[in-house]
Amino acid sequence: MLDRERLLRFEWLWMRVLFAILCIYHSSHHKFIPGSGFTKTYGLKVDTQTVPIGLAQFFDLTWAASPIFASVAPFIFYAALAVYLWGKFPATSTAILLGLFTIYGTLENSQGSIHHTAQIIGYPLFGQLLYFLFIRKDASPSKGLPGPAQASIQAVAAAYVVSAFSKLIRSGFGWVNEIPNVSLQLEKNRLADYYNTLIEPPEVVSSFIADLLNGFPLLGQAFFSTGLFLELTAFVALFGRRWALAWGLGLWGLHVGITEMMHLGFFYNKAILVVFFINPPFWILLAISKIAERRKNASA
Repeated sequence: MLDRERLLRFEWLWMRVLFAILCIYHSSHHKFIPGSGFTKTYGLKVDTQTVPIGLAQFFDLTWAASPIFASVAPFIFYAALAVYLWGKFPATSTAILLGLFTIYGTLENSQGSIHHTAQIIGYPLFGQLLYFLFIRKDASPSKGLPGPAQASIQAVAAAYVVSAFSKLIRSGFGWVNEIPNVSLQLEKNRLADYYNTLIEPPEVVSSFIADLLNGFPLLGQAFFSTGLFLELTAFVALFGRRWALAWGLGLWGLHVGITEMMHLGFFYNKAILVVFFINPPFWILLAISKIAERRKNASA
């Protein structure tokens, strides 16, 4: 049986491995092409910042999309990822990964259209960097989750809490009352391609849910209010593994429901919740340990 400190080290190792796989998956949807800069697979060039947002409002980041830097950036990325997995120089490797993710994400969003599909990846990196820079020396390895994992959960939870408050503030705290109007958005998403193809899309789950919301608005308010509550209280996941598991499953289920209703993937959100909140390897190891302990006691 592993002692507590070794278990924490192994736990942080498998979290790093799973998170690194997610980072590689994200990077595989982008490629550095010498001569054209950092280019997304669907052909969007991001070697300009036509409509700057974020850091691009204050700094010219187009140097990162230059042929010279773009040709070496993949090597920097994978070298930093290797060091990150190794577990040595964690602050340096995490800072490099966060820097590349932020710079190219900012450039991509400075082209006139904004999306935040993969933004959630940056939050664990930011939380870990703060941990390695300011907290690591004072942290006790014998309590709770591994320190970097706690920092990751805290950063992601903060994002969910801010998202919930944003919904409330932008709606004048009338968000719950406006939920029945979601049925219109569901149909809008379903018919999004109609005016491009003039092909009537098939009836899908979202159509059924839209009809359900129209007929039973209180049911919709109850469901979406539960999601809002989970976001507002996401910080509860910091109270321990069981709380992280419960809120992780709740938020994961929320994203699954939204995917079915609104055709929004939330792949990266779901993956981050699995890695840091739900944490399957720990619960599998715990179950195996409990079964082995019971068999040992039964045979004694």
